[in-house]
Amino acid sequence: MPATASRELHDVAATFDRLIDRVREDQAQLIRAEKLASIGRLAASVAHEIGNPLGAILGHVHLLRGQLKTDEASREPLELLAALERESARIERIVRGLLDYARARPPAPAPIDIDDVVRSCVDLLRTQGLLAAVDVALELTDEPLFVSGQRHDLEQLFVNLFINAVDAMNGQGQIVVRLERAARFTLRQPAVRRTFADVDGAVEHPPSARAQRWLAGHDAVEIAKIVVADSGPGVSPELAERIFDPFFTTKPAGKGTGLGLAIVARIVDNFHGTVWVTTAREGGAAFHVLFPVVAAPSGADRARHQHGRRATPSTSRARKAHS
Repeated sequence: MPATASRELHDVAATFDRLIDRVREDQAQLIRAEKLASIGRLAASVAHEIGNPLGAILGHVHLLRGQLKTDEASREPLELLAALERESARIERIVRGLLDYARARPPAPAPIDIDDVVRSCVDLLRTQGLLAAVDVALELTDEPLFVSGQRHDLEQLFVNLFINAVDAMNGQGQIVVRLERAARFTLRQPAVRRTFADVDGAVEHPPSARAQRWLAGHDAVEIAKIVVADSGPGVSPELAERIFDPFFTTKPAGKGTGLGLAIVARIVDNFHGTVWVTTAREGGAAFHVLFPVVAAPSGADRARHQHGRRATPSTSRARKAHS
């Protein structure tokens, strides 16, 4: 067989293999979407049925607490009520997670400055004390980078990723948030990065298969690349897909609902993006998110966004370690 014909046959076979892979991927995504839609409807129903009696329980606990005196004889009943409140609060968090997961896609998206959302979420979690023993390093863009969606949803995404990282590190370690604007063609090229210790030199990584599949279905010219990495134990390859499934968790019984990353995946879908997890250079998990970039708000809206960015803490302050 002539060399030219052999190459043509090889190219046809390679194209056919790619088409089969694409069909399988599309079929898997369709099955997953149908499954998640069914789970979302179930979650909304369960949350409603649990939420009503839970509200009554918490109301009665509050009334009982008010009727008890703060003396030695009432100490044990008050401790029992406190335990009941803690467990009821845990159920309430589960209900809120179910409602967040089942919430329908927002009807009116607007441009959102990713940099501003990241900083506000870090400040929020610092105020709540969740980052007391965590060093947060922000490697953000010099210019505002906007995506289309609801700000509350993007805040929820980052809060869930940060809390997931904190839990994985048992409350102490390092979180790194990297944000950059990428041209479409650069995502098809191998990535070169240095190790965390920067002692092994540059390491070349092939283009992400997940990113390639996402690019094949989207025509975005510019893309926001977001990485949230931590210094925890990481995620094993066999769990890299399952961790985004509703109610799947690697945490001990009673410590997690399995909804945090499922909500992240749902929000990413609403933003027409994609998300996956790999091993971070910090040694833990690195969650990668791609979003299509949209135009910045014009006129007064844009000026207000820029004013807000100047009012947010600087990157150096955000990197300050907490003892």
